[in-house]
Amino acid sequence: MFNERERPLLPVQFALRVAVLSGIALVMFSIIFFRLWYLQVLSGDTYLAQAENNQVRDITVRAPRGEILDRDGNVLVDNRTALALQILPTELPNKKHKRQQEFERLSQVIGMSPDAIKEQIRKQTEDLPSNPVTLNRDVSYDLVYYLRENQAQYPGVAVQRVYVRNYPQGNLAAQIYGYVREVTAPQLKEARYQGLEPGDQVGQSGIENTYDNVLRGMNGMTKVQVDAAGQPTGGVLSETQPQPGDNLVLSIDRPVQQAGEEAIGSFSTPGAFVAMNVHNGEILGLGSSPTFDPSIFAKPVIPTSTYQSLVDPDNGAALSDRAIQGLYPTGSTFKPITAIAALESGVLTPSTTIVDGG
Repeated sequence: MFNERERPLLPVQFALRVAVLSGIALVMFSIIFFRLWYLQVLSGDTYLAQAENNQVRDITVRAPRGEILDRDGNVLVDNRTALALQILPTELPNKKHKRQQEFERLSQVIGMSPDAIKEQIRKQTEDLPSNPVTLNRDVSYDLVYYLRENQAQYPGVAVQRVYVRNYPQGNLAAQIYGYVREVTAPQLKEARYQGLEPGDQVGQSGIENTYDNVLRGMNGMTKVQVDAAGQPTGGVLSETQPQPGDNLVLSIDRPVQQAGEEAIGSFSTPGAFVAMNVHNGEILGLGSSPTFDPSIFAKPVIPTSTYQSLVDPDNGAALSDRAIQGLYPTGSTFKPITAIAALESGVLTPSTTIVDGG
C-alpha cells in the first residue's frame, strides 16, 4: 500500500502523447458530430425529398399533334399510334461487360447487331445524353410480351406507345407539310420551344414548322410508385391527361392540288406550280417536282444516304420547294409590267412597233 504522495508520477513524454491523442480524438469526434448534425438537421428535408423521389417515377405521356386539313375538311395529315422499342441509357448496367452482354441478348431478339445498337445510342445521345433511344417502331406484340416477361434481363429496354405522323393522301403536298422530328439541343435554347424536353416532336420545315405552336399539344404526366430496382409496383399516384394540338385548316383545294402535281410531274425536268385565287390571294394549290414521301421522316432513324439523296441537286433536290424557294429570272413574264409602264409614261403608244432582233 502507498498513499497519493507515494504514487509514481507519469513520465512527461507519455503524458504529452496522451494529450495529443485525446486532442485528435476530440477533433475527429467533433467532425463526425457536426457532419451528422449537418445531414440530420440542416439537410434532413433535402434528403427526405430525394428518398421520396426515388419511390416515384414520372412517365411522360406524349400529346398527339393536331391534324392538317384542306379547305373542305379532308384530312391531309393525321396521327397513328405505333409501338416503339426504346433504350433508356440512364438505366443500362453501369459495368461495361454487363452492358455488352445485354446488347448481345437484345440483338438476338430484334435482329440488330450489338455494334449497331451501340452506334444508335451514340448517335441519338450525342446532343441529348439522357434522351430515350428509339431502335425501332411498329414492333410486334410478341416482342412486347417477351420483353415484359423477361424484363429483368433487359434493364433499360422498354416499349412505348408513341404517336407518328400519318399521310392518308400519300405524297400529296409533301413540300407544303414539311416534316416532324425530335427537338434538337440548339432548339431547346430558343424561346419558342420553352418548356419542351428531349424526345418531344416539333415541326422542322413547312407548315409543321411555321404553325408548330398550333399543332403541338401539351404532354401529360403519370406518377407511379416504383420499387428499389425502379420497376413500377402498380400504384398510380397522379395522372395528368395530355392535351392534343389544334387542327389546322389550309386554303388548299385537294382536287386542284392533285391536278397540279399530276401535270407538273408529267414533265421530265424539275418544276413547280401555284394556283391562286386572284380575288383574295388564297392558295388553292402549290407544289414542286420532284417530290418525296413524307412518311420517311416518321421513322426513328433516317439513313444518311437517304437524306443526302433528298437534298442532292443532281437527284432533283426533292426537299426543296421550288414554288417558294426557287430563284429564277422573271423572263418574258415581266414584259407586261414594262409595257404598261411605257404606255402610262407616254414613251410608247398602242400603235408603236418594236423590232426585236434577238
